[in-house]
Amino acid sequence: SIRELSLVNQSIRSFDLDPIESLDNLRSLNLENNQLTSLQGLLELNKLKILCVNNNKIVSLYSTHNDDQYPVLTSLQVLQLASNNIAKLGPLQLHRMPSLKAIFLQNNDISSLE
Repeated sequence: SIRELSLVNQSIRSFDLDPIESLDNLRSLNLENNQLTSLQGLLELNKLKILCVNNNKIVSLYSTHNDDQYPVLTSLQVLQLASNNIAKLGPLQLHRMPSLKAIFLQNNDISSLE
C-alpha cells in the first residue's frame, strides 16, 4: 500500500478520496504548489503524519462552514501551511487534530489568532 505520495505542481483544486481505502496507509502527503482552498477531502487520512500544503490558497479546514467537533487527521504531527491565504487561525480548527506537534504558517497574512 502507498505510504508516501507527492502531487506537487498539479493545479489540484480539490482532493476527493473515494474510496478512502486506497490511501488508508498514507503517512506523508505533499500537495505543494496547487490550488487547494481547504483541507476537505483529506480529513479522513487518519494515519497521515506529515501534510505539506505550502503554496496553495487554503483559508480553512472545510470548503463550507462546518461546526463539527469530532477529531480529524488523528495521527497528523506536522502541518505545513506556508504561503496560503490564511487570515485567521479559527477556521483551521487546529484543536481537532489531537496529535499535531508542529505547524508552519510563514508567509500568510494572519490578522487574528481566533
